[in-house]
Amino acid sequence: MRAVRIAVIFFVSSLGIGLSERIAAQEESQDAQPKSGASSFCLYELPAENNGKKRWVNLAIVQYIETTRDEFKIVYGGGNLGSGYEARFPITSPDEASVQLQKMMDRAQACY
Repeated sequence: MRAVRIAVIFFVSSLGIGLSERIAAQEESQDAQPKSGASSFCLYELPAENNGKKRWVNLAIVQYIETTRDEFKIVYGGGNLGSGYEARFPITSPDEASVQLQKMMDRAQACY
């Protein structure tokens, strides 16, 4: 019985050492990433409209993105059968669409 207790104590203490090392490593990796709040609320500022109106979209509810050579469209917040909303803005080239998409992905990554 005593040997079993010693084995259990050794096993539990070895788990504690590994656990504390894992927690420290996790805290270090979290410190390296910018804190941005809840992942379910990840705002991304869209380009301003001609009238100066500013808009943000919550990246957590984006369903899909479409690009053409002159337009960038974000579909978000809907259920099924296209019941959501759209944010559209003009672009000048496919390269601009790629840059915009990369900015959105970077922002989403920072939120998680």
